[in-house]
Amino acid sequence: MDRRSFLGACAATALSRPAFARIRPRPDLWPRGYVSLAYDDGLDSQLDIAVPQLEAAGLRGTFYLTWDNMKDRAGQWAALAPRGHELANHTVTHPCDLQRQRPSTFAAREIDPLQRWLTNAEGAGRGRDFAYPCDVTNLGPGTPNDQARRYARLLRRAGMLSARTSEGPPNSPYSVEHAPYRLQALALAYNTSGLDEVREYVATAIRRSAWAILVIHEIGDGERKNGFIPPDEHSNLVHMIVEMNLPCGTVEAAIGAVRNALFDPLR
Repeated sequence: MDRRSFLGACAATALSRPAFARIRPRPDLWPRGYVSLAYDDGLDSQLDIAVPQLEAAGLRGTFYLTWDNMKDRAGQWAALAPRGHELANHTVTHPCDLQRQRPSTFAAREIDPLQRWLTNAEGAGRGRDFAYPCDVTNLGPGTPNDQARRYARLLRRAGMLSARTSEGPPNSPYSVEHAPYRLQALALAYNTSGLDEVREYVATAIRRSAWAILVIHEIGDGERKNGFIPPDEHSNLVHMIVEMNLPCGTVEAAIGAVRNALFDPLR
C-alpha cells in the first residue's frame, strides 16, 4: 500500500482529542529536528553493545521487544526502564504472515501478553508503542485499507499510542497527529550501506523540522542484508548524533510532545 492510501486508512484512528482542542501541532515543534534510536527484536547484542554505548553518550533508546528473543534475559531488559530507556511491543513471536490471522486471536497471542509484561516492567503510566514485524500491516481479509484500519484499531484498543514501520521519510508533527499508526523510519543495514545515508536522512529531518527514527537490529559480525551493523558503526552513529547536537529521545517522548501540542490550552 502506498503512503497516501495508508494516511487515508489511518485518519479514523488519529489521536483522539476534545472537540474544543482541535489544534494542529506547531510546524516548529522540532525546529532543529528530532531523532530517536529504535532497536527491533529484543536481541542480545542490543543489551551488550548498544545500551552501554548509548548510556556512555548520555542517550536513551526505544527497544521494540519480541518476547521469544528476550525472555531469557527479561530481568535485564526490565532494568532498562528505570534508566530512562523505553520498552515497546514487537509481539511475542514476530509473525509476518497475517492474512490468515483472526484479529482477536492475534491480539490475545501476540500483543496482550507482552503488553502485560511491559506494564509490570515499566508501570501503568508509561506510553505504549509498537513496531510492525516485517513491516507488514495486512491483518486479516479484505483490501489493504481494510487490513490497515483493522490493525490500527486493534493496536489502539490495546493501548498503543503509535506504530512504526521501517521505511519512509522523517515524520512531520502533522503526519504524527494524523497517522500515528504509520510512523516512518530508516532501517540501518537493510536500507543503508553506511553512515552517509543516515547522515543525509537526519539532515532531511533538520531541514524539515521533522522527526527521524533510526532503526537498528543486530550489532556484530554478520551480513548487512541480514540486518547486521558492526559495533564501531553503531558507536560512530551515537557519536554523530552527539556531535550534530541533535535533540534525541525516545519514541514515547516524541509522541508525548505532539500530544502536548495538541492539547495545550494556552495556544
